[in-house]
Amino acid sequence: MVAVRIGLTKDEARHLVAVYEFMIEHDDANRDRWSYYDELLRSRKIKKARDDVAGFDTFIVDQIKSGPSIRPWS
Repeated sequence: MVAVRIGLTKDEARHLVAVYEFMIEHDDANRDRWSYYDELLRSRKIKKARDDVAGFDTFIVDQIKSGPSIRPWS
């Protein structure tokens, strides 16, 4: 398996694929935002909110795509 050859466990590889799939499903292929999606899918606390709150994913994805609301250079 490729994951083992590059030093990843099966679970780590599955997570990376899940993050990429989530990004594609939400029409966002911007690598600069990868870490936001990674944390969104990794966090157990956020998972509970995703399960409990209708439209949570859509809201968060819109926030991620719109970028930071406070820009340090403004």
